[in-house]
Amino acid sequence: MVGLVVGENLFATSIFCNTDGSLLQVKNRSNSENSSSSRVRINQPIEKWYRVDARTGLYRWSYFNEKYGTGRFSEDNFVTFVQRVLTGNPNALAIEPNNPWQQITKSSD
Repeated sequence: MVGLVVGENLFATSIFCNTDGSLLQVKNRSNSENSSSSRVRINQPIEKWYRVDARTGLYRWSYFNEKYGTGRFSEDNFVTFVQRVLTGNPNALAIEPNNPWQQITKSSD
């Protein structure tokens, strides 16, 4: 998948294009929908997926595991991926001073 970030920061909408041309909009939580993110999908064949079900607090990585026949997708693997990206490129994201991810970027200095 190739990522295209739409918005101002990591909390904004991300749309990914699969090799078959299908589009997937990735949301952090099921209750994080706003007018700009829903407007992107108007008259577009874009599937929406969210990482956390806001009602239950459960992660939804099983969707990808079932869709792609794997067990690679998990919250632990996601956190590891984010840590690697931020450690390898600490300037990839502006992080507020009290944000827990701040420690990761400091450890790479």
